[in-house]
Amino acid sequence: MIETVFESMVDRLSTYFSNRYTTGDDFVIISNLANQDGSSAVTESDKVILTLANIQEESINNRPIGMNLLESPVNINIHVLVSTYFIEDNYQDSLKYLSGVISFFQANRVFNHSNTPGLDPEIDKVSFDIANMDIQGLSNLWGIIGGKYLPSVLYKVRMVPISEGNLTGDIPPFSGFNGSIR
Repeated sequence: MIETVFESMVDRLSTYFSNRYTTGDDFVIISNLANQDGSSAVTESDKVILTLANIQEESINNRPIGMNLLESPVNINIHVLVSTYFIEDNYQDSLKYLSGVISFFQANRVFNHSNTPGLDPEIDKVSFDIANMDIQGLSNLWGIIGGKYLPSVLYKVRMVPISEGNLTGDIPPFSGFNGSIR
């Protein structure tokens, strides 16, 4: 489910930017900002990057009355960090495209099946709100990510349902633990 929301965001943002500016097919990408070894995960500049920053359970209980908690999906909110990575000479472009991201989500605050045909059928709709952070929170976020600060905005994407039956793709079964627990 999370990956399908990201894919929908990439599709919609890519279309927006290609219609408004001259951008390539892979202008908007899904990526970490830093690898586990601390190196940069993004090797090409001039990109808008979507990164998962956090997951929270939705505090509003939308489960139908009488439904077994194990049968109903858990609704989560995901925090998506949208960063613009441009070479130093194009720093102003990074600000221009970041403004474009904000403009896009201001005009498209909700993805549903009528405006986002590729949205997973299990998802009714998702909404986008800017998640405000103070400087200390922002510093902590970038420290956890392990990257150098880039122009960015954090969005809270609300109401992504997760349940056992709606996972997609091939997930290999857990094969066990080979070590001993003491």
